[in-house]
Formats: sequence, structure tokens, C-alpha cells
Amino acid sequence: MVAWGKTGELCAQYLSKGRTVYVEGRIQTRDWEDKDGNKRQTTEINAQTVQFLGGPRGEGGGGGPSPGGEGPSQDTGSSGGPAPGDDIPF
Repeated sequence: MVAWGKTGELCAQYLSKGRTVYVEGRIQTRDWEDKDGNKRQTTEINAQTVQFLGGPRGEGGGGGPSPGGEGPSQDTGSSGGPAPGDDIPF
């Protein structure tokens, strides 16, 4: 997974091995050469949306959404909702 900007900063801070996350983005394959001249291929997801769903394994993080929202949720896609700072219409 590759994440940039604020999404990348949050992933660097909160993402760890065993953490359950939902990732939405574009899949991309890159060809490259290692230091020995061998041709390699890497498949990555360029993350547009990352949601942290549960805690690490062994901490009761089942895999579904955790009540009360454990950790931050970063959604960089447009949801069609009000922009930050706009009044909620109810």
C-alpha cells in the first residue's frame, strides 16, 4: 500500500502489522531492478481511502468496526456531505 499526504502521515503513525484496515484505491504494478541487476516487479495499492477498523491481533480487534471508533479514520474521497466548517442542515 502506498499513501501520500495526510493519509500517509496517519498510516505511518497508526498502522502496524496485524492492524485491520479498509483500503480503497488504484492498483498499480511497477517493474524495477534491484542492486544486483535482477528484474523485479512490485504490485501496490495507491490508497485514496484508509479506514482503521480494529486493533492489532490479540487486543480484541475482531476485524469489524470497533465501537466508538478506535484510532483515526482517514477518508480522502469526496462523500458528498457538507464541507468541514459548514452548518449541518438540521
